Amino acid sequence: NGWIDRGTRVVFIEFTIYNPNINVFSVSKLVVEVLPTGGFVTSTHFRVLKLLKFNSFLDIFVVLFEVVFVLQVLSYTWTEISQVIKTGWLYFHYTWNLVDILIILLSFFSIGFSIYRYVHIQERMKRFNENPRKFNNFEVISFWQLMFLDCLGFCMFLVWVRMLKFMNFN
Repeated sequence: NGWIDRGTRVVFIEFTIYNPNINVFSVSKLVVEVLPTGGFVTSTHFRVLKLLKFNSFLDIFVVLFEVVFVLQVLSYTWTEISQVIKTGWLYFHYTWNLVDILIILLSFFSIGFSIYRYVHIQERMKRFNENPRKFNNFEVISFWQLMFLDCLGFCMFLVWVRMLKFMNFN
């Protein structure tokens, strides 16, 4: 229809596919860049994510573990705050205490990412249900899902390092 002409430098094709059998979204981006020399550079980006919760018994089980995680983080935070109050500034002189603070911060970031992602998924699904023919960009949600997984993964790495330190002590 003439919407790609000599002035076109890049074409983006974005789409999201949902597989209800396994409750997975595939957020896809195809890019074709036209070089000044007349050549093309293509790139693809695919993210396969499970974004919807509460679809099966297993999902409810996972949510229960998430609640236990939040309660454990709150308990761990209270313990560390009481140690800071008891020892004062000496608390910050030990490297392992700084690792504890980093674990707590990453845990709260993970919880925040999870809540942010859940709210935006509900908003996108509401918009999609209102007008299924209109494009809904899930790229931002998939980005925050990856940030959540990266943050949680680094937090779990630090927890394992901390546990190895305790096993070395025993």
